[in-house]
Amino acid sequence: MFGGALSSTWAASARRLRHRRRGIKSSKSRRDQDDIVRQRMADALINDPSRSFWTEVKRIRNNNSGTSLVVDGCSDKAKLSQVFLCKYRELYTSVPYDAAEMQDILTEVESQLSCVAAASADHICTPQD
Repeated sequence: MFGGALSSTWAASARRLRHRRRGIKSSKSRRDQDDIVRQRMADALINDPSRSFWTEVKRIRNNNSGTSLVVDGCSDKAKLSQVFLCKYRELYTSVPYDAAEMQDILTEVESQLSCVAAASADHICTPQD
């Protein structure tokens, strides 16, 4: 009477158990491999002090992480620059400041730039740059 239901439940449980064992076995072997790599790196660094720790770490990690091609849904260079411009403006204007103090800073920077420009005529630099 319950034979079919019990056997299908038993079969499903057995499949889950086999799958779980495979996962445990593969994660354990991965940990073992990682331990071996770490030990080899430590031995190499101890035996050859001229080797750089971070160079070895990057080599092991195969650190070829590139830049993201999509940021906030934008992938075009012009749109990406607009995303960063908006974020920068948002962050830059999120902190309150004293307008008079900012004007004093701008005047001082302009003054220093004009002195530098007068001393060296091979470049042109303005506060708007």
